Amino acid sequence: MNLNQQQLKSFLHSSPLAVHIYDILESTNQTAWELLEKGEKTPFVVIAGQQTAGRGQWGRKWQSLQGGLYLSLALKTDLASSDAFHLTLCSGVGLVQSLEKYNISVKLKWPNDLVIEMRKLGGIKTETKVYQDQITQAVIGVGINWTNTVPEVGINLHSFKDCAILSLEQLAAIVIEGLLSSYDFYLSKGIEPLLLAYNQSLQNFGQTITLDGCHGVIIGINPQGALKVCLQSPGASTEISLPVGTISLGYDSEIPLKTDT
Repeated sequence: MNLNQQQLKSFLHSSPLAVHIYDILESTNQTAWELLEKGEKTPFVVIAGQQTAGRGQWGRKWQSLQGGLYLSLALKTDLASSDAFHLTLCSGVGLVQSLEKYNISVKLKWPNDLVIEMRKLGGIKTETKVYQDQITQAVIGVGINWTNTVPEVGINLHSFKDCAILSLEQLAAIVIEGLLSSYDFYLSKGIEPLLLAYNQSLQNFGQTITLDGCHGVIIGINPQGALKVCLQSPGASTEISLPVGTISLGYDSEIPLKTDT
């Protein structure tokens, strides 16, 4: 693996945050949970040079080839279980805002993808442990394409001409600081300003879709992460909310909604 722990620490400005680096893992999220079970103090980070069993949305296998950044942040939390999507929402906003400081114009594709120029840069996979309707622990997994080979709908940062990030270590530090700063902001300011920022960065905003033969336009998300759609018919319009996990959006500019089966 090319990631150097000492260089990463220098980018993190001597932060006491524990960082566990591995050449190869099945899943950084899985390893983070194993460390939590052993009593590892939070917050901490797990990074792998490659994953053999990375997981993405809809239970799909997440391609995790050498050259990408595969990172999981473990947190101890005290949030209502109904607010689980807040973690993905604030993480997405934190990553967008952090990457924008390095001339990288990133958008959010609902619910958890990072995109540049309509192509997938990476994604977020949030997992939680719930006790009596409260989230007690959370693991936020992030995958970002750096120099790794990507599919046709993907893009990696190293090939992006305006990228001001010079190394994988610097990228990892930017991601860690973005996640932590946005989470701290959420704890102090609540979800509303982050929801506004998410909707402003939403790649799907204004996208035309078709649902059961009705045309509609995406107008944002609500605090629970549901997609807000304004369905239009002659002489009338209706706003509906589609929860995360019920539909899948593609990367085309105008597509039908695909239900999860």
